[in-house]
Amino acid sequence: MLEYLSSVFFYFLELMIALFFLYQVASPKVSGLWTAAIGLGLYASAALLSFLLENNVWVNVVSSVLSVFLLCFICFSLNYRLALFYSLLLNTFGGISEYLTIFAQSAVSGSLADYSVGSAVYFQSGAISKILFFLICLLLSRFLRRRRTLKNPPAFFLLFPLASTFILLVFWHINLRTDLPRLDSALVLLSDVFLLAANTLLFSTLIRHQEKQEKLAASEREADELKNQLAVISLMEQQNEDMRRFAHDINNHLTALAQLSSDAEVKKYISALSQKLTGYSAVCHSGNPTLDAILNRYSYECQAQHIEFLFDVRVFNLSNMENTDLVTLMTNLLDNAVQAAALSGEKRISLETTTRNAFGVVILSNSCDTAPAVRNGALISSKKDTLFHGLGLKIVNRILNQYNGFMDWEYCADKKEFTLTLALNQHSSGT
Repeated sequence: MLEYLSSVFFYFLELMIALFFLYQVASPKVSGLWTAAIGLGLYASAALLSFLLENNVWVNVVSSVLSVFLLCFICFSLNYRLALFYSLLLNTFGGISEYLTIFAQSAVSGSLADYSVGSAVYFQSGAISKILFFLICLLLSRFLRRRRTLKNPPAFFLLFPLASTFILLVFWHINLRTDLPRLDSALVLLSDVFLLAANTLLFSTLIRHQEKQEKLAASEREADELKNQLAVISLMEQQNEDMRRFAHDINNHLTALAQLSSDAEVKKYISALSQKLTGYSAVCHSGNPTLDAILNRYSYECQAQHIEFLFDVRVFNLSNMENTDLVTLMTNLLDNAVQAAALSGEKRISLETTTRNAFGVVILSNSCDTAPAVRNGALISSKKDTLFHGLGLKIVNRILNQYNGFMDWEYCADKKEFTLTLALNQHSSGT
């Protein structure tokens, strides 16, 4: 009876550690009560199977992997591959923790003769191994939380924890069949340490690989969006030029009609119409066609979302910037402003440019009912696609550095207004 109770106790500890790790790195999809009930059922079944088969190590490993896999897949928002990876990884680190403790005792005593289920050595090594297992899971979960949750590991990454588990089982099988000398036990212990280091390195490598892939995908999306933005801006520039020519031609025709007519009311009407057409080409006339096209686009977008959009860009028209940099900078900033203003009560945006000493200054304000998200004094994106839009904020800073500029911001809670101020060196070419 003591043997069965001891197995149940250690299986329960493994369940608690597994649940702690999974709650740290994954989102649950069932209630905590259901998760606990399912986990207890799975691990109780594994403990019963272990007791019926007289603690067969190979069966224990398979049942443990299967229990964690089902727990991950049923109770947490994990796909089958990630559930399998976590189950193999937890089993590997659990096995390494257990074998490190056992072989360390063997290296000291020179024998595993005292190790049996229910013995004092069994409880001692079991308690130490579970503490070590918990510490490993704690470190891994902290690392994962800082680096964002792991998504879908490549299939070949599953082979390493699987191979490590098999190696541990082989070590255990050999040691049970042959009472290894103290030196050989020490070598096995060292091998376990190397396996622990290798699996930890694999885990960190996988996280970094995922981060690089995500950043690459975000960069490609940023490049595609910039390409699309440039195409739209180019089209709008052409439309503005066509409209300018059309307005000029119509104005000439109206002037001719006014000269041909002797009716004062007709001349008055034609004069009023002509004044509206004079100088018409677009909403904005900054002297920078690209900036005009950008502001035209967002003027129409704000109008569609019932946002008041006011701007004054006559003093500084950003003509010293490359078109690609100008489009990237302004679209990132105005996208954020439009999103915040659309969700606010007053729905307003204002854009002003001016000059101060050798710097051209851009002041962008928008209504904002909630304070912006800040981390370590720096703005962070509140959008769902935080990686992509976080990269956009980094690109804005890169452009500012490229033009020897800087950025400042403030939020007025009383006015519910967010103001972003950018200063760009007017003598910098951006190269």
